[in-house]
Amino acid sequence: SSVSSCVPAALPLYTGGTYADLLNSVVVLDPEISEKKKKQAQKDKQYYKDKLVIDTIQELVANDIPDLTTLIKRVSEDSGKSIENCRAIATRYSGEGLDEFIFWKISKGKNNLKTLELHTGLMKDEKPKNPENPENQET
Repeated sequence: SSVSSCVPAALPLYTGGTYADLLNSVVVLDPEISEKKKKQAQKDKQYYKDKLVIDTIQELVANDIPDLTTLIKRVSEDSGKSIENCRAIATRYSGEGLDEFIFWKISKGKNNLKTLELHTGLMKDEKPKNPENPENQET
């Protein structure tokens, strides 16, 4: 069988000029930029996978849940996800600074109980645009 019989009919044929023109139209990507885009895509995918738990945590924290253990248990019940999964997600999106994927911080509170505190400045359901953008930084 010929090669052309193996090519799906839906692929467009290149009609822009010579084969050399086609080769010259190829752009070599900088490996560093390519790696950053790949990592960003992985983080975005993980964020959307975790979104139900993230939203549930934000909702319940607004209702003044006193400690992390109680919060995680309620998040698990409300979201249908395991306690271990909810705790991992809470940890994944916690930190001191405010960047694209840090929504809260976990700290020790009264009687050594861990608490989760939302970072201010982010609207619910709004994923930050760019951590390097000064408009998204805490002041």
